Amino acid sequence: MSPESLFSSSASPERKFWGFLIFQKALKQVAHHPWILTDLFSQNFMRCLINHISHKDRFLHRAAERCIKSLQQEVEANAEIVTTVLPRLISGNGVYNFDQVTKTKTVDKLLSQIRGDRAHELIIRELVSPVKTIKT
Repeated sequence: MSPESLFSSSASPERKFWGFLIFQKALKQVAHHPWILTDLFSQNFMRCLINHISHKDRFLHRAAERCIKSLQQEVEANAEIVTTVLPRLISGNGVYNFDQVTKTKTVDKLLSQIRGDRAHELIIRELVSPVKTIKT
């Protein structure tokens, strides 16, 4: 079973819940391996996470909240992974206005974990460069 099938549109709520639990466990295990960490933020996972965290009346809202909370805690514990995690939320499979769409302050909290040269590098790479390519 692939991780994508856990969050497919036809997956049951139980399977999606299981996927959220697996995400939380995997996040702790692969936090020091950015090349693996990026694979956790698949297209189906991000779509499901955004859909369920955005609406409090969704069945898996609390499970999605726990995923976000564990993500924030892991970044707090390992600040160096913020440059890997943040781009996954605001570009690629995520959405550029993640905090607005999800009605959370996730990106804001993650940005507060960035220090020194990492902040400059991340802002240039993820925020400024895409704007330049769109305008040209």
